[in-house]
Amino acid sequence: MEENYIVAIEIGSAKIKGALALIEPSGMLNILAVHEEPLIDSVRYGQIKNVEETASRIERIRRRLEANHSVTPNKITGCYVGLSGLSLGSISASATIDFDIETEVTNETLELLKTQAINSIFTENTIYQVTTREILVDKRATSNPVGTYARTVTGKFVAVCGAPGLMSNINRVFNERLHLTVNGTIVSATALAATVLTPDERNLGCMLVDFGAETTTVAIYKKGVLQYLSTLPMGSRNITRDLMALTYIEERAEEIKRTLGVAIQGDDTPHITTDGIEQPEINNYIAARTGEIIANILAQIEWAGLKPSDLPAGIITTGGGARMKGFGELLAQESRMKVHAALTPRTIRITDSSILADDSLDVISLANTARQLPNFVSCVEPSQQPFNPQHNDRPYDRDQRDEYDDRRDRRDDRYDRDRYDDRRDRYRDNEPLIRIGHTDNDDILEDDPDDFNGRRDYNNRKSRSAERENQRREEQRRQEERRPQRPSIFRRVADRLTGLVSDDDHNDRFDDE
Repeated sequence: MEENYIVAIEIGSAKIKGALALIEPSGMLNILAVHEEPLIDSVRYGQIKNVEETASRIERIRRRLEANHSVTPNKITGCYVGLSGLSLGSISASATIDFDIETEVTNETLELLKTQAINSIFTENTIYQVTTREILVDKRATSNPVGTYARTVTGKFVAVCGAPGLMSNINRVFNERLHLTVNGTIVSATALAATVLTPDERNLGCMLVDFGAETTTVAIYKKGVLQYLSTLPMGSRNITRDLMALTYIEERAEEIKRTLGVAIQGDDTPHITTDGIEQPEINNYIAARTGEIIANILAQIEWAGLKPSDLPAGIITTGGGARMKGFGELLAQESRMKVHAALTPRTIRITDSSILADDSLDVISLANTARQLPNFVSCVEPSQQPFNPQHNDRPYDRDQRDEYDDRRDRRDDRYDRDRYDDRRDRYRDNEPLIRIGHTDNDDILEDDPDDFNGRRDYNNRKSRSAERENQRREEQRRQEERRPQRPSIFRRVADRLTGLVSDDDHNDRFDDE
């Protein structure tokens, strides 16, 4: 049975994550490996800016995933990429179909409704995903409209749109630089919601908050479907930059935020000093910026046309910024709603104990959504080279190859391997001229005299080499024959002396006369 592997890539503003997963025969998703690479200003607000640097980081992740013992010696040829960024947001659209008589509602009817709704959207952005929010059959909401009869069918949809530059730079990175096929793109926010939110939370009504480095994504669900999605241009890095005003470099400010910072202060907050600055002063900076971000998060409920009471399941938080001390407490205090952190569902198995599931929920959710796509394609293909277990999992060789690949502009291994094979075949054809010592074919002939195939191949190579050498010598001889012959030095000296003697005899006869 062919194994189906999934490779998911999540491109964030602070880091890039890659996950390798296997779909088991039982249908369970098994996460085999997760690797990440840090980024500095190569991706801004979720959109790729530096194509070369981003491609270099993804190439390193791919090599680490290929080094996993479950994949070696196979090669990663495709991946699923998450879409995120400041430009992502939702637009509501609707369409209505009227029939002259009562007509059965079919899947084709629903597809026609979706097409009409998409065509009614006027936006310069690209539509990346369309979800059905509600279907009205004769003005009554119906959860399963297929098979019913009606004279009027109305569909309400939510389209997730984003800047066209999201896909253009992704194609430059994966197709042009890495020669890696993008099997599909997935909206990261909806993939995360489909993975961490329970059916009850989606039906009752809840808000998922992904608190990232430079952006914060808010997704609101009600009646089991997406109602609203928005991306805010603020994240945990804003807090880090506020702390840099206290004469800290960015790395030190980030460390203080993670280890000492608290978003909400209590009576037990210690009044210690850090680098000469008191702890309450640090927390004041953090609390002020965190309060601003929370105010913008809660404003999205009103923008969605809802009230906090319409979301009884509360707020579910995820992302690196959400793990800051006191963030959940401050969010619950300001919203007066239930708040809890997102958890990895039990339907996902994690083989490697070193993987922190809560830190990798974004890329794990991409892999979980990819396996449910109707046009799913495995991301790993068998290698064309024979596998030698004695040379498997040699980290020192792989590390050296990674350094070498960085110097040679990260060209594809398959290209170099093919070029090496061609060079090896060329040397093998000239084997009698260049080889030193014994070869594998010599051992075959000595150990197994009955191996006529090996003997015949060796003799054929030897005869072809001799024939080419004879042809070269014959061509050289012909060129020498066609080349005009120049007199030798001795012939030229003799002719010169003869001319001198002839001139002297002529002069003597002139004098006699």
